[in-house]
Amino acid sequence: MARRNPVKQHETPDLQGEGSYVKMTLVKVGEVRKLRSREKTEEDFNSFEEGLELLSAHIVEWNWVDDEGEPLPSPLNNSEVLDMLTDEEATHLVQLLMGEEAAKN
Repeated sequence: MARRNPVKQHETPDLQGEGSYVKMTLVKVGEVRKLRSREKTEEDFNSFEEGLELLSAHIVEWNWVDDEGEPLPSPLNNSEVLDMLTDEEATHLVQLLMGEEAAKN
């Protein structure tokens, strides 16, 4: 019987070192449609902020650390944690979330 695996693990050694990973739930088509609809209709739509909110809803686990090597708290439904990421890290996570092949480690 078919069974969907809604969580995907991505290894991230180039960003966070050997053994680092992030686990994300898959984005649903309805979420993408909703974002695209808001992008077209809302004047104050901010794609960067919306992308971070989407990330915080989909990262279910990671073993990432901050600049001092301390574990970063879970960003699940807590987008403020993402403020501690570098731009490169955030961009890579969005690419992973959206399934872009360009998101290579």
